[in-house]
Amino acid sequence: MTISSTTPTPVTPVPAAASHFAESVVIDPSSADGVVVRGDLSGRAWRIGRDAAVAAVLGQVAELSDAVTAAEESVPDDTRATWRRWNERGWRWSAPSFLASRRVRFVDRQSDFREAQAAEIEQYAEVAPMPLEPVDTVTHTLPAADAEPDVSVGAMLRRRHSVPNPPARRVSAAELRGILGGALARVAAERARPESERRAKPLTSFATAFDFYVTCYAVDDVPDGTYRVTLPDLGLALVAGGDRRAAMARSMIGQSGPLRGAFTFTVVADFGRQQWRYRHERAMSLLWMDAARVASEVIWQATARSKEMQISPAVLDVPMLEGLGLPTDGSHQCLYNVTVS
Repeated sequence: MTISSTTPTPVTPVPAAASHFAESVVIDPSSADGVVVRGDLSGRAWRIGRDAAVAAVLGQVAELSDAVTAAEESVPDDTRATWRRWNERGWRWSAPSFLASRRVRFVDRQSDFREAQAAEIEQYAEVAPMPLEPVDTVTHTLPAADAEPDVSVGAMLRRRHSVPNPPARRVSAAELRGILGGALARVAAERARPESERRAKPLTSFATAFDFYVTCYAVDDVPDGTYRVTLPDLGLALVAGGDRRAAMARSMIGQSGPLRGAFTFTVVADFGRQQWRYRHERAMSLLWMDAARVASEVIWQATARSKEMQISPAVLDVPMLEGLGLPTDGSHQCLYNVTVS
């Protein structure tokens, strides 16, 4: 952030309607005669001088004001204009990440990026092998999937909706297999590749840091309990048997879906598997985006079969992870739940 000012001036408030909300503050350095500070929610604005801005932003370290002024004076006019356009287009919240990306030197920034990536990944593997998914013993094999419904995209979009209290209905094991098979087809194809090939292309993998769970409450021919879905074969590996409705409802902060639904599909992230591949903060956002994509595929497949759903990422982390048999040390997190009936 740069601050524009040449002479200290008093803080001059610009009156506006009072706000009872905690507001974010935008500092506009494109002004030529001071710093404009504007609250997003209240609309209140102030024009303050250099020293006042430095004291506020830098925690009373006023001796840095000269450095701030020197840096500001070196900014060309076209850069000021560019910053103004970013504000006008609503991009200002992206500016810190964008500017940081211009300062970071990535190992694969040159034209031979594929060779650089391969060499870097081999160095990763020399320090520690690429972590893979857990190897489970299948305790229940699902039957062949039901026939994929012939439903148009428009019909599914009209039909698709989420309900706070899904109806108490059962689903067949074949329907469960069809929903999982359609939703996880891309992930299953990725998991089917040999380890050597997967290590060679970790940056183009999809959902490799996810584990998928199904908690069955009313699925024909499948005993009640929580299962981890094994890929690529779509088997079920028992984690916790018995009636799991109340436990899942508590883990989902009292939501009623598990109390009435047929099963809950859960997406869990293994941060160690993600961070072995992507060793920078920006990549963490990919987890949440990929989780939403997988959940959307589940919703799509269930909607095609005229099912109703309760969709939520809201959980109590520790009870949920304990119920899935996972550590609660921050290495895993439940990202999404879709309850189907």
